[in-house]
Amino acid sequence: MEDVSIRLPAASPATYLRYLEWWRDLARFLERDAGLKERSRAMGGPVDALAVQVLGPTHASEIDTQARGALNRGDAEVAPVITGRPVLWRIALTYADRRMAWLRDLARERTDVPPIESDVDALRASIHQAVRAALDALPVILDIQPLDRPGTFRLAGELDLSNAEELYELLASELKSGYRLFLDLSGVSFMDSNGIRVLIRLARAAQQMDLSPVVLTSASAAVHRVLDIALPSGMPGLEVRPEG
Repeated sequence: MEDVSIRLPAASPATYLRYLEWWRDLARFLERDAGLKERSRAMGGPVDALAVQVLGPTHASEIDTQARGALNRGDAEVAPVITGRPVLWRIALTYADRRMAWLRDLARERTDVPPIESDVDALRASIHQAVRAALDALPVILDIQPLDRPGTFRLAGELDLSNAEELYELLASELKSGYRLFLDLSGVSFMDSNGIRVLIRLARAAQQMDLSPVVLTSASAAVHRVLDIALPSGMPGLEVRPEG
């Protein structure tokens, strides 16, 4: 799906800039401590990391530019507009919520965690609420949900030309990081030849990386219909299991 633009809640430009400064302080704090950096990464898989890497710097730059512009004009408030791909946004938000809960626990154990002021924390929460509300209002063609272990996902919705390449890019990032793929397809209501091609490409990539097979679990009737036609004898590197 193409990028969408979402308007964030109105707040003073100075508050937005302090929010960005806290975000950067936090990134520097985690970079300095290899153990904490690894613990932060362990809360998500490569797809979570990819979503944050793609969206984080872009959104920080967009907010910074608009907040400084408002400050220079003497505006009392600014409501920045940021852009991104919905599927990456959903993944990044879920990961950010997990990491924030971990950071709050960490702050109770250590005194060097960058503190977040109450008004900045309130802005952070309102940003997440605004983005979630905007995403919920969009039609979801294919929902890609990372599960507890890296390499495990649940897909729901329609897998077709509009999202096949994006799905491949996300799942290939897991393979490149050394994780086998386990895909729960129970929620897939429609899949065409583009979906089959994605599965074939992933199976071949997994073979090349010695990460075979790509395991499909609980495939829906819609998925089975296409598999039975396109791959009646199955294929090397792709395993279909009746349930998870």
